Amino acid sequence: MASEEKGEDYVTPRPWTEKEIDYLARRIGEVPADPGVKLDRWVLIAHAPTIPPVPKGGGRFQAGPDGAPVPVAPKPIPSPLLHRSLPEVWANVPKAHARLLETQPNAWRGADEERLRQRIEDLAREDSTAKDASEMCREERCKGMMVEEFWSYGEVDIGTFASVLTRLKKLHGHMARETMGCFVDCGSGLGKPQIAAVLVHSWEKCLGIEGLKSLVQGATTLLERFNDAVFPTLSSKERQNRETMEVAFVHDDFYADDSWLSGTVVYADLTCFNPELTARFCDLSRELSHGAVVITLSKRLTDFGADHLFLLWEEPAETNWGETVLYVYERKPDEKELQALLKRKPGSVSSNL
Repeated sequence: MASEEKGEDYVTPRPWTEKEIDYLARRIGEVPADPGVKLDRWVLIAHAPTIPPVPKGGGRFQAGPDGAPVPVAPKPIPSPLLHRSLPEVWANVPKAHARLLETQPNAWRGADEERLRQRIEDLAREDSTAKDASEMCREERCKGMMVEEFWSYGEVDIGTFASVLTRLKKLHGHMARETMGCFVDCGSGLGKPQIAAVLVHSWEKCLGIEGLKSLVQGATTLLERFNDAVFPTLSSKERQNRETMEVAFVHDDFYADDSWLSGTVVYADLTCFNPELTARFCDLSRELSHGAVVITLSKRLTDFGADHLFLLWEEPAETNWGETVLYVYERKPDEKELQALLKRKPGSVSSNL
């Protein structure tokens, strides 16, 4: 029975109210998540008091020491989530995401998605289509006797992927500062998600790791076309922000190359990965820094023991082979990290991890 499994003192948390979901959605957008952001971001989102805006026409005044009127600072408003533990907060982020989509429907418009998709498809039309990549992959696998299914080629719809990055940036507070952050594509193929990432944000570094040499060469060619045909068409501000960005494709096994663990946004298409490889990826992702985002295709990492991640949202995604599901996670800070930073005193707010 539940009382025997949880303990007699266990109290079932009461359902969240619409007011709490609205508050969480608003606070997610107000507290940015950037490289170097404090570990207590989610404590600030959920538990910190907020300062009400000054009403139109000015706030209250009182007489100062010399009799002159001085403004009265508004009283902080306690968070309605103060009684909620961080696991409760994280569990309700997908609901807050849905609320954000309702309140900000123009954060990513269909026209924006189609424009970006067309830009990349124009670059790939010559010899870098999904069909071309599948053929490159087949030839190299045959020569190298690479029979494992995870070497199969798959490609997510690039417009869908760009929309995910844009929502992270405009709705969830990630990538809020330009020229910061590191995007990594584990199994980067022809590099189309990486080019989409370059168009969405000016990263400090954008890295693709791919185990098939022919695909790395194809991705390098695609990047050269991007630099020649697309980069000059960006605005002067977009070009300036991207001038120092390091963009590279590396021929390596990302299970052996741990450089991806420096990523602040990591993408991996796990469609053809068996349970053992998926669990291994999941375990390695524990080394990512707090606040890092992990985007996966087809595999729900929480089914593989990912207690260090929490789901931001999931959505259907089109690929070159059909429809699947795309999952977006964030790396939790652990209790040790939180306590070291916050140096909480007895009786202070607990994260209840």
